[in-house]
Amino acid sequence: MEESKPGYAGYLIRLAAYVTDVLIFNLVFLFLAWVFISLYLKDLGLLLKSLGSLFLFIFLFNRILWHIYLIFLTTHLGGSLGKRLFGLRVTTLEGRNLSLVQSAFRFIIGYFVSGVLLGLGYLAIFKNPQKQGWHDQVSDTLVIQEKKQGLILGLISLTVFLSVSVGLFYFSIVRLAESQTFMIQVQNEIEKMQTVVQNLQTKTSTDDLHFYRSDLV
Repeated sequence: MEESKPGYAGYLIRLAAYVTDVLIFNLVFLFLAWVFISLYLKDLGLLLKSLGSLFLFIFLFNRILWHIYLIFLTTHLGGSLGKRLFGLRVTTLEGRNLSLVQSAFRFIIGYFVSGVLLGLGYLAIFKNPQKQGWHDQVSDTLVIQEKKQGLILGLISLTVFLSVSVGLFYFSIVRLAESQTFMIQVQNEIEKMQTVVQNLQTKTSTDDLHFYRSDLV
């Protein structure tokens, strides 16, 4: 039985692999969010004060570790986890694995080139004979579909990671909703904010009245 030869990976399967990567990567965030909520659920003030640090951590984690994730796995495995699950491999034009420098250039400079004009560089995959986006062209790389059966494994993996992500997100929301202590504190914080606003409005009205009276004098 003749084995099917590797072909160039098209846009849709690469998009599915990318979504799988995002789900795998962001599962870490959802897990950390669940831990974070569980730890600070009884202290709304501390929770609100910690949100800034959490968002800063998320931003740095996404921007830095996301690229490390892509660069390291592409260099050593021939692709990210999402790509490998779908049977895809990133190679040079000669069919070799990328070096660390080539991989870094592709994901940092190449992705910037593809995304700078509203993502048109990624859509170039549809028309290019070798299914190359602009990031592939500037870095002299190809994305090869090694195994046709990888599509089935990839879709199963995508479904599993999506289900786990939705489940973890739902569990975190339910955890918040079921906490009476948390909801009471939320109501108290809202009442405090309303009191502050009313005091400001009263002070403003009083100042305006004094100003009006001084004009009459």
